[in-house]
Amino acid sequence: MRTTINLEGDLLDKARAMAQKLRKPFRRVINEALRLPELLEEQDPPLSKRIAKESMCKRKINKKGIRVCYKI
Repeated sequence: MRTTINLEGDLLDKARAMAQKLRKPFRRVINEALRLPELLEEQDPPLSKRIAKESMCKRKINKKGIRVCYKI
């Protein structure tokens, strides 16, 4: 699918350099970067909501190293 995005200059330069270094097409480098697990994980809720939730839960670290809150 074809679309247009506006990248900041420094990001564009880094992506182009990475594509050249890896000898991969620019499009593929962008697609792979957007599929990184860090970008696909759900973003944290605002701090005020996290504090309210965490004060009523038991915190543990799951197998992936992610902090999980279990309701008490």
